[in-house]
Amino acid sequence: MRLAVISDVHGNLPALEKAFAFIDKINIDGIIWCGDYVTDILLSHEVLEFIKLKNKKYKHWIIKGNREDYMIDYHNSSDKDFSMIDVTGSLLLTYNSLSKDDIKYISSLPDEVVVDIKGCPQIYVSHKLDSNCRYKYHVFGHVHKQGLFIKNDCRFINPGSVGQCCSGISGLDFALLELVDGEWNTHFYHMNYNLDYVCKFIYNSDLYECKYHCVNF
Repeated sequence: MRLAVISDVHGNLPALEKAFAFIDKINIDGIIWCGDYVTDILLSHEVLEFIKLKNKKYKHWIIKGNREDYMIDYHNSSDKDFSMIDVTGSLLLTYNSLSKDDIKYISSLPDEVVVDIKGCPQIYVSHKLDSNCRYKYHVFGHVHKQGLFIKNDCRFINPGSVGQCCSGISGLDFALLELVDGEWNTHFYHMNYNLDYVCKFIYNSDLYECKYHCVNF
């Protein structure tokens, strides 16, 4: 039993495609998605379409992150306060690029989920760390940095970020969980992808016209 763990894509479709060029070849049994699929790089609609496509192929557990919440809250608010002249410019551009179906889809995603597979230890999934997790395994994203630590007999696992890697080396990060002797073993992966293409895409997009357009890789 092997599960891919993906988090923090942030609209970076080329990085996500590169990750799955590997994942699709290694016979996984499912995907855990940890949130933040949209914003920052203006391919968020395409990322959501890609996720839906993969979720038709694989068993999956998917939640939303704070970036999805930004889009949902803005959509439902009468106070449209995103602006191209401040740090919300990329959020505004992302929102304008999403379809009604995209908003409906991300609004349907839960904030947390428990991976409950017969014969396997349960895995609690949330976007942000819950240090009081009562499960033996807790998968989370948000901080963009791969890692595993143990606290109060819980294994806290962050797969890193596919879209905006913060490992100190440019590229993309994700993880695999493999069931071995009744326990989930964690395997971390780091890969290169065509970062030059993404940088040129950002430079030639409306994102570059924002007053603040810093995107980390």
